[in-house]
Amino acid sequence: MEKLNFYLTIELLGWQEKWAVDVMCRKENKMGELLIKDVNIIDGTGQKSFEGYIEVENGMIKAVTPKGEKLPESKEVLDGKGLTASPGFIDMHSHFDWALPLDDHETFLYPLAEQGVTTVIGGNCGFSPAPIADGNIELVGKVAEFFVDRPLDFRWRSFDEFLDHLESGNGMLFNLVQIVGHGTLRLSVMGENRRYPDPTVLKQMLRMVEESYDAGAGGLSFGLGYDPGLFAIDEELICFAKTAAAEGIPLTVHIKALGRVSGAYPLKPFSEPHNIRAVKEILNIARKTQVKLQISHLIFVGTRTYAMADRVVKVIEKAAENGMDVMWDIYPYNCSNTYINIVLPAWFLEDFDRNILSNFAKNRLRLEIFLIRKLLGFDFADIQIMNAAFTGGKELNGLNLREAARELGLSSFETMFGIIKKSKGKALALFHRFSGDEGHQEILEALIAHPLSLYETDAVMRREGFKNPSSVGAFPKILGKYVRERGLLTLEDAINRMTLRVAERFGIKDRGVLRRGKSADIVLFNRETIQDNTTIKDTGKKPDGIEYVFNNGVMIVKNGNYVVGKKPGRVIRREKR
Repeated sequence: MEKLNFYLTIELLGWQEKWAVDVMCRKENKMGELLIKDVNIIDGTGQKSFEGYIEVENGMIKAVTPKGEKLPESKEVLDGKGLTASPGFIDMHSHFDWALPLDDHETFLYPLAEQGVTTVIGGNCGFSPAPIADGNIELVGKVAEFFVDRPLDFRWRSFDEFLDHLESGNGMLFNLVQIVGHGTLRLSVMGENRRYPDPTVLKQMLRMVEESYDAGAGGLSFGLGYDPGLFAIDEELICFAKTAAAEGIPLTVHIKALGRVSGAYPLKPFSEPHNIRAVKEILNIARKTQVKLQISHLIFVGTRTYAMADRVVKVIEKAAENGMDVMWDIYPYNCSNTYINIVLPAWFLEDFDRNILSNFAKNRLRLEIFLIRKLLGFDFADIQIMNAAFTGGKELNGLNLREAARELGLSSFETMFGIIKKSKGKALALFHRFSGDEGHQEILEALIAHPLSLYETDAVMRREGFKNPSSVGAFPKILGKYVRERGLLTLEDAINRMTLRVAERFGIKDRGVLRRGKSADIVLFNRETIQDNTTIKDTGKKPDGIEYVFNNGVMIVKNGNYVVGKKPGRVIRREKR
């Protein structure tokens, strides 16, 4: 009778569904598919961990029960003694949506699973594989060359068709929340025309965005540091931001400048630092439109930019204090991958094909690069080649530009320019001295610990080439170095930022928390041993401490290793409100 009263009390508190299902399961005497017993549980809410057990059935969490209750019977039992269970990690800023259409994507994306990632947010920095207008598919194909090393067939055009294509394919390693990229949209509709869109063209692009929202897009993204987003004026961006605001979904933004100086704005004496100007510009757009703003990978490029960190953070904090819904995301490294042509100023990009062949443009670029290096505190040795992306360039992978220059017998500038020319700007590089270096971790640690910060990988992975360490160890590094060793935040807080807070921000309702009725995305890790093992010269070394990973109830990592062939991921479509 005591058991019946317990469930009746829960029913009165609004948990009628839980009571009914529990009674049904007891009545039918069903055995669960999996029982994870004697495990420490961090449920993703930020609340303190507790000992207990987790039941999984049909890919869903059947129960999360504190220690003390009698263990139920189960077909499979996993002893979690010494391990901690958390929701599967959500990579809130990724670019793996470009790789997921490839049938064998798991053969090179598996390190993400081995660090605990079960869900990714794709379509960031203004670039998504859809929607695409028919006129300029080849330009979107050129964008794809940065993210994947094989051509995509682009069997889709609309956003809905892209998601359908993934759902009808051969499975996905991860769950995917797809957001729509302004840059892809602009390229496919307007081509390489950098002008402000006329009313007819703007209306067409906005209609395509609305159709993407109807198909389940979880957000909108701007890539203002890249062509074509670099050339979009505020009036255009405001029109797009208003659509996201109306839907109540996030706008993720790669801001126009990440350093004290950049190629995005003219170099003028005594002008406002470029990164502060860029942050203020996007905050102004968010203020005017009331959009939910997510500032992508908040970083500070070059030693002379480090002094800007406090000012930038205070500008964002003030906006949040004044009621703006604004956050940022960050990876736990002082380096990041991007196109090598990110060093090129706007004027060079505006007519790339002509400028790459012009000696005048080359010499002007040489002078500007020299000035920016001096003003930023950033050098050729801070640019490490991940994938040279041209025939015969593989031997340069892993070298920084100074090392590559010595190998080739050229100056560092000539080496860089040659790689840009031969790869047509598609070479992938790791840029170092982002928010510090090995001897200066204060900025990175402050950003990681800040309550407005969420976590990401922002990695590009290919079958060949040097890896971004974030693709291998981002989440283990936060839990090992910054939680256990440095004590910057509690384990419960860190897990909350990797799971439920991201899920809530992007409207993911069925995961991000260990709770009855949610999808069984579960990570089992050893909190005492979890750590990142990457180094500058070995960026692909796998982490320690991640023991098991389940995605939709399917074990995809066992004893730290990916279970070959497992691809239980799903497309997560946002429900229209």
